[in-house]
Amino acid sequence: MNEESNRKDVIIVGGGIAGLTAAMHTSLMSLNSVIIEKSPYMGQIPESILRKNYPGLRNIKGGDLARDIEAQAKRDFSVDIKREEVIDVVMDRTAIPYRFLVKTDYGHYLSKALILATGSRPRHLNVEGTSLDGATYHPVYDSQEFNGKDVVIVGARDPSIQFACWLRGKARSVTLVEEAGTPPASPMSLNDLNDIMKKRAVPVKLFTKHTVEALRGSERVEKVAVRNIETGEKSEIPAGAVIISIGRIPNSKLAEKLGCEIDKNGFVVVNREQKTALDGVFAAGDVAGIVFNAIKSAGEGCVAGLKAAEYLKTGLW
Repeated sequence: MNEESNRKDVIIVGGGIAGLTAAMHTSLMSLNSVIIEKSPYMGQIPESILRKNYPGLRNIKGGDLARDIEAQAKRDFSVDIKREEVIDVVMDRTAIPYRFLVKTDYGHYLSKALILATGSRPRHLNVEGTSLDGATYHPVYDSQEFNGKDVVIVGARDPSIQFACWLRGKARSVTLVEEAGTPPASPMSLNDLNDIMKKRAVPVKLFTKHTVEALRGSERVEKVAVRNIETGEKSEIPAGAVIISIGRIPNSKLAEKLGCEIDKNGFVVVNREQKTALDGVFAAGDVAGIVFNAIKSAGEGCVAGLKAAEYLKTGLW
């Protein structure tokens, strides 16, 4: 890697919606910036989630939304994306102007400012059997995997209900298990669920106040063992496929190692300008917390990109 070409004004770690939007705005401000993202799938935005509330768009899949934003970033803003994995980030306050050394599996980059848009990952279900064939945290629309099967969805939040609606007419049956302790679905999603239950295009059952104790099967999942948290009654639900959707966890280990403040829920602490406790370090999107939402990620990416440009313009660094 050419030593001069790896020197940037801003490095953006993460290529989801927050990272892409940040890069568009650093480009808008004529900064030399780069996105470093190991995944070819635009960060961690769930492929399967239908976005009904993204302004100006109607019922777009999460993956399609991210791909459209990436295409726009490349086409209209000449955003540079490196498909590399970030191994470490080191900050040296005495190294002026390139304070940040970002090490990847391919080489290294230097920058004057850093935007962390490292996203989130699925919260794992800590029970036996989640590694069986047929169990997934990453369901994909248009997959034939669920056709004609009894599908159990662990979690009854918005993504789960959206997928249950999509499975209408494809799965033999759909069972939603409202895992105890997970946030409730929105009223709109609950209305959608009630609609498909009334139409009976596919049998849909909802187990409330239950917790999953195990996924069972030889090589492929065959049953889901559940327990009623009020009565203690145990039962087994037949399953040819299982979708696990019980929430997400911020990818904040890199920020923590760098020295950013992390709150009790694992989110990077930022102010209204997306600034962290470290000079020159900004964070945006899922890793910055509160809610996991594509609109929020885009807004925070915009703020982070513009404020990084403002930070560099002041010359205080």
